[in-house]
This record gives sequence, structure tokens and C-alpha cells, in this order.
Amino acid sequence: MEPLNDYVIVKKREAREETTPSGIVLPGTANKQFAEAFVVAVGPGRPLIGGGHEPLGLNVGDVVLAPLQAMMDYEGPVERLSIVQGSSIVAVTYRNKEKR
Repeated sequence: MEPLNDYVIVKKREAREETTPSGIVLPGTANKQFAEAFVVAVGPGRPLIGGGHEPLGLNVGDVVLAPLQAMMDYEGPVERLSIVQGSSIVAVTYRNKEKR
């Protein structure tokens, strides 16, 4: 699958469970507004009026942080993926050193 324009295909990182001081186990998705995700594919970027695209500055293998509400889930034949617009990504938590 290849994203168009400034869309990015990501695979959400599994949320970790947390235990409160009183021993209550909270699922990793409780009260969570953002998700960390691995970048699987990056579109060419935002289209420019004069032609061409403005690159997003992301690479396959980067780990990004984006709001859960901005992610569109997709159940692929092999795995669950999410599609998010590049402008919705708020941070890069890990940069892949290899450019692809």
C-alpha cells in the first residue's frame, strides 16, 4: 500500500498496562489521547501549487506520536494499520538512521 500526498501509514505500538498505587490495573488505552506508532510508508508530501510536493521529513522506521482521533484504522489482509495525515503528527520520538 502506498499513501498519497501528505498521508502516512503507521502501525500503532502496543499500549502498556499500568497499575495504580492501590493495585488497580488500567488497560494501556485508558484515558489516552495520543498513540505512538511505527512509520510503515510515507506519501510524497503536500502538493505545491507550481507542481511537485513538499516532503514530510519522515522515513520508514521512524516512531511518531499522533492523536488517536486523527488516525483512520485499516484492517489489512495481514495486519492492522492506521492512516494519518502528516500535519496531524505532533512529534517524532525515534528517528530511523537509515533513509529509504
